[in-house]
Amino acid sequence: AEAYCRRLREAPVTVVRDSQFKPDAMVPQPVEVEAPVEVPANALDLRKIDPLQWCVKPEATHLAAAEHALLKFGCGTCGPRGFYGTTDVHLALEKSVAEFLGMEQSIVYSHGVATISSVI
Repeated sequence: AEAYCRRLREAPVTVVRDSQFKPDAMVPQPVEVEAPVEVPANALDLRKIDPLQWCVKPEATHLAAAEHALLKFGCGTCGPRGFYGTTDVHLALEKSVAEFLGMEQSIVYSHGVATISSVI
């Protein structure tokens, strides 16, 4: 450690004046940016967090449905069965998915990360 500190103290220092300093370009080549995609007024833009704009301009029926769901199921930071248990909504969704796929049954997980811990 002493030798390293001595080397730092004795190292030559080069003074660079502001007029001499020319930083390297962070992007060496010009980057072409695509023009934003025009979304038709009647299209559903799924790139957005709130594509139906329920947060911006909620309808009374949406607010009533949200309040009903909150009173029925409660509120939490997650929705896996291992934490909250199976609800009628889980069963209805799985039945709908199975019918849509032409299968006897289906199982739905809230997120890929929850799958492993939910199956074990």
